[in-house]
Amino acid sequence: MGRCVGLRILVIDNALTLEQANDIIGYYDQNPNKLIGDWYTETLSWQFDLLNLAEQYFPDAKKRVGFESWGHITTRPYWHVDQDELAEQNGIIEQPICSIVYYPLVRLLQGGQFITETEVIEPKTNRAIMFAPDIPHSVNPWQGDRVSIAINPWSFVPYTYRHK
Repeated sequence: MGRCVGLRILVIDNALTLEQANDIIGYYDQNPNKLIGDWYTETLSWQFDLLNLAEQYFPDAKKRVGFESWGHITTRPYWHVDQDELAEQNGIIEQPICSIVYYPLVRLLQGGQFITETEVIEPKTNRAIMFAPDIPHSVNPWQGDRVSIAINPWSFVPYTYRHK
C-alpha cells in the first residue's frame, strides 16, 4: 500500500476512497475560509481516516489531542519545517507529531512536486505523503490543477492556539 522514501517519508497511493477525495473538494468549495489553517479536535470522516492511517506509521499520532488542517488550491508553500510559527517567534520550538499532505485532485499538472532536500515526490490524485515534521520541504511551481490538504496532529495544544 505504501512505500518508504528514505527513512522518514512515506508515500501512500489510494489513501482514501475517491468518494472521500470528491467530498474534500466539495468541502473546500463550500467552506473557502477553511483553506486557512485552523485547530480541530473533532474530525470530518476523511480527516479521521487520514489521521488513523498516520497512526499506523507514527504510533504517537494515537496521542493526539487535536490537529491543524488547511488546504492549498492556488497557494504554494515555500521552504519550511512544520512547526508552530508563533512559538518560534517567541524562541520556542514546537512541532506536531507528524505531517500529512494529501492530494484529493491532481489534473493536467506540470510541476508541483513535493520536494525535500533529498527527495522529489510527484503529486497524484488520492496520494498521501506522511513525514517527520522536522524535514524541510517545499513545492515546485506548477501549472494545472493541484489541490493539497495538510494535516498536522499534535499531542498538545500548540502555542498559537493556547494564546489566542
